[in-house]
Amino acid sequence: MADNIKVCIRCRPFNKRELELQSEKCVEMPISTQICVFDPTEEGGNRNEFAYDRCFWSTDDTSFEKADQQTLQDEVGQELLENAIKGYNDTLFAYGQTGSGKTWSVIGGSDIHGADAGLLPRLITNLYVKLRESSEWQFTVTVSYLEIYNEQLRDLFAPKSGSGGPGAGDQTRDSGANKRASTSSGANSQNLEIKVHPTLGIFVPGMTEAVCMSEDEVMKMLDFGFNQRAVAETSMNPRSSRSHTIFTISVVLYQGTLEKPTKQLNSKINMVDLAGSERQKKTNAEGDHLKEGAAINQSLSNLSLVIHALAAQCSGKSKKKEHVPYRNSKLTHFLQPALSGNSKTVMIAAVSPALNNIQETLSTLRFANSAKEIKTKPTTNEQSNQSVMDQLKDQIKELQKQLAAGGGTAGPAQLDPNILKEIQELKELKDKFGESFEEKLAQGEMTRALHDDHMDAMGLMPPDDPDAPCLLSISADAALSGKMCFYVTKKKELVLGSGSDVDVRLAGLGITEKMCGLRHLNDEALQINLFLDAEKKLPEVYRNGMRLAPTDKVLNHNDRLFFGKAFAFRVLIPAVARTEEKREEVLDKEFDDLVGELMDTQSENFHQTREFMETIGEHVGQQNAERFLKQFAQCLPLVNEANQIAKEVRPQDRLLMRLDVLIDPMQFRNAPPALCVRLYKLAPPEDGPVDNEDLKREYVVNTTAAIAEDLEDIFVDGVVDGRAVVELAVFSWTNFLTRLHGMRETFDDWHHGKLHNWDLEPDPWSEVSYLDHHEHHVEKSYHKSAAAEKDVHLDVALENLQNTNNLRNASGALLPNAGLNSKIGE
Repeated sequence: MADNIKVCIRCRPFNKRELELQSEKCVEMPISTQICVFDPTEEGGNRNEFAYDRCFWSTDDTSFEKADQQTLQDEVGQELLENAIKGYNDTLFAYGQTGSGKTWSVIGGSDIHGADAGLLPRLITNLYVKLRESSEWQFTVTVSYLEIYNEQLRDLFAPKSGSGGPGAGDQTRDSGANKRASTSSGANSQNLEIKVHPTLGIFVPGMTEAVCMSEDEVMKMLDFGFNQRAVAETSMNPRSSRSHTIFTISVVLYQGTLEKPTKQLNSKINMVDLAGSERQKKTNAEGDHLKEGAAINQSLSNLSLVIHALAAQCSGKSKKKEHVPYRNSKLTHFLQPALSGNSKTVMIAAVSPALNNIQETLSTLRFANSAKEIKTKPTTNEQSNQSVMDQLKDQIKELQKQLAAGGGTAGPAQLDPNILKEIQELKELKDKFGESFEEKLAQGEMTRALHDDHMDAMGLMPPDDPDAPCLLSISADAALSGKMCFYVTKKKELVLGSGSDVDVRLAGLGITEKMCGLRHLNDEALQINLFLDAEKKLPEVYRNGMRLAPTDKVLNHNDRLFFGKAFAFRVLIPAVARTEEKREEVLDKEFDDLVGELMDTQSENFHQTREFMETIGEHVGQQNAERFLKQFAQCLPLVNEANQIAKEVRPQDRLLMRLDVLIDPMQFRNAPPALCVRLYKLAPPEDGPVDNEDLKREYVVNTTAAIAEDLEDIFVDGVVDGRAVVELAVFSWTNFLTRLHGMRETFDDWHHGKLHNWDLEPDPWSEVSYLDHHEHHVEKSYHKSAAAEKDVHLDVALENLQNTNNLRNASGALLPNAGLNSKIGE
């Protein structure tokens, strides 16, 4: 019998930024199955009404009883649990824009063991309670955890070692632990594949599956997976918000023995936390909230195609049977049974109540409207392991016959490698179903021991001293905050960096081989020592927003540290925490707030600018000069980050960005300074240094002629840091922030091995608007996967723009943004 996908809506409370913006409420829920969206600023405006299976109001107490985490468990989680006990497969997937509360609903807050626990931890606890209550059935519970990022399938239960992330940096640790920890890196680094079996459905060869006898063992596995996600962050763009995770609980209920049961029920519960359906982040520069840009997750575009195609089929709106492009992405491939096969499926669509998110809210609700039309075909799974093994044996024999028929007398060289691979995968699957309960249990214990070794090798295992100070991670993804905790003991210095001879190994943008060392100064403070890099430069380490100088040595309780452009931590000193009153303004700091408070007052660029502003301070006013310097210091780390990315990702192009102003400095008293970012191409190193005395920018010389001779390399056209340059483009500050978002994603892709095609993919250094380029790229992918007519309007616009630039270049006109693509390649 066909079942419709059950669709639930959850409206979260206003977040901190929405409250700061004083955004009005644009959502109401008149009854528990209806949601209305409207614009309160439009008198008599349209009210968009939607009806679903259940609507959860978690915003406030104004409409009706507020739905908390336990409400969600009672009305959604309990149904999933009952289905699993009866032998049905379950899938729950959470959809919505970034920050809408998807992860909060599925996983919970930073403490997933307390009142903030989401559906998954509550379901795990209730599952074991339910299973132990039964005297009729025996059971086994097996768990797995996968992440899909950039079409790469990653096993979050396989520890990652080596250069890809925080690894076993302390060479003095137990060699056996390090040896065991390194054995899984191959499985983790390979791109796992999704396979479909006619009886078993979806399976992933090589994926770690661990038998867990208690909820504590499952939660320990889940925590390890969180840690794996936390250490994978490599830039200020949270990778976690752009990846999908799938936590699977496999339950086997049997009577008799597992090897020869008299009766058996099998079920799977897939908990899917999807990436944000859009990405909207805001950063603060001198009080102005600026959008950093938007990026559409392509796999979500494919999911949308699948949902709409299935909805058209199930509703009868489509006269012909449409092709459903499940295999266009790994996400839709994995979700195929949940969307049209053997599964009882629930969708939670998470939305914001704020008016400034009304378009994203409407988009989410329309997507959910399509999903509720889809029907699945759930059936109970009663096959025994032995019957599955018999099927697999028959399939292996059939493939071996095909192999023999195809090989002939030519020998093994002619054997089809695809068939050989399929045979091997089926053999591994057969062996897995043939394992005894004791073997499964031993493998689960071995996996957890391997996890402990790996955590110890990374410096994440708690020491014997409960009062040991530590660094507690802060993440842009609230669910990952606090998942990394590095302890500083009295015995030795804790060294952080990306090299192989450190205690805490961090891999990310701006992380040098040996950044700093932390020592136990006393019971109330830590000591930090900065290490120079290979070029004798200080590492980028920020304390409470200010870049550290060599003389900065002391770290206090609740200090906030930022390493490079990737990792943020809070200093916790338990002895102080017990006596000091909680400073909520510190504890409530969001990751974006930490990024926004970073100020670089140590760089040469800042010192030059300060010298210049001090010189002209009497002309523009001391207050204006100080305000400008503060803004400049806040923006400078972001420009430095862009330069670090370019140096890593495309060093051959010799790109350099400089923070600058668009108006005459002498006019600051009449208007706030308009910051811009200039993109240059440096001359080859072999060209040698250039004297810039005759290249001072004209407007500086004209307005400050009396002091220009005393300035060094400030506001220079044609020379930067003593090297000849060609100016390629000038970006407004807002434009630069949008591009920086793309640069971070490019770096993250590069760091994880994905090669970027600058001709075909969005290029944040391009003269064409990055968002236009990105939207064009996504639009092309969308129409290609849908086999629809290609939209050529933007192609024509881009072509016309390029033709215009070519004509202007031919006429000798100077274009600030023109010619970038050609000049980069020179």
